[in-house]
Amino acid sequence: MENLREELGDLLWAIVFTANISREKHLFDIEDILRDARAKMIRRHPHVFGDARAGSPEEAMWHFQDAKEREKHAMAKG
Repeated sequence: MENLREELGDLLWAIVFTANISREKHLFDIEDILRDARAKMIRRHPHVFGDARAGSPEEAMWHFQDAKEREKHAMAKG
């Protein structure tokens, strides 16, 4: 745990650095990354952010896996 803060800082630096390069190339920026991450968390956790209910950790995991499967099928359809 004593190195966790430093490692998280390294990870954050890599994300910000890559986002900056991508912004300079007019591909995407840090706001796009954050918006996509937020949407993904909401989509994959309907028991937290939506109307779905989970009475146990197993039910919460089922909602998560179900959301991932729906995403996978939607991406395969194009």
